[in-house]
Amino acid sequence: GSWSQVGADLDGEAEDDRFGRDVSISDDGTRVAVSSVQNTSLSGHVRIYDESGGTWTQVGSD
Repeated sequence: GSWSQVGADLDGEAEDDRFGRDVSISDDGTRVAVSSVQNTSLSGHVRIYDESGGTWTQVGSD
């Protein structure tokens, strides 16, 4: 199979925070978890996004 982008790019908070180093995608492709390993003084975090109608929306807050 092939991959195609759905929606706009998802960006981290800072240029060097390594947002997207690790990504996990749900079986149906409508939820992703994206790590940002160098966010906030190297403490890192994970953001969860849900897709609906070609738009990705962050679940919860940072």
